[in-house]
Amino acid sequence: MKATSARLEVFVKLSSEELIRLKKASLTGELKFYDDPSPPRFIPMEIIYDSEQRGLLKVNSIPDKVYFSKAKRIIFRINNEYYNFVNNNGIFSDRFFTGGKLTMAIEGRYTPY
Repeated sequence: MKATSARLEVFVKLSSEELIRLKKASLTGELKFYDDPSPPRFIPMEIIYDSEQRGLLKVNSIPDKVYFSKAKRIIFRINNEYYNFVNNNGIFSDRFFTGGKLTMAIEGRYTPY
């Protein structure tokens, strides 16, 4: 899993195997966070699949309610519908907070524009 972010616009690239694994266990990694003029910062992150969740996407930071640049950890929770959109289309995005967006894409199954 590779994850980068320009402020709150997050892009995660997964392999097909990682997407399959996500249904059984969370994926962990580092988010390479860019917020000009500061140098990039690596923030631990986790993606959790929750089939019982109602909303497509929920995002939590640790500590709670801080901007990504101050977060010690970021947790993205996706539901079954979000998972299926990624699985069927190779890429999917949804908004969070006021101006954030999480885009998840499967390597080899999408064309960047």
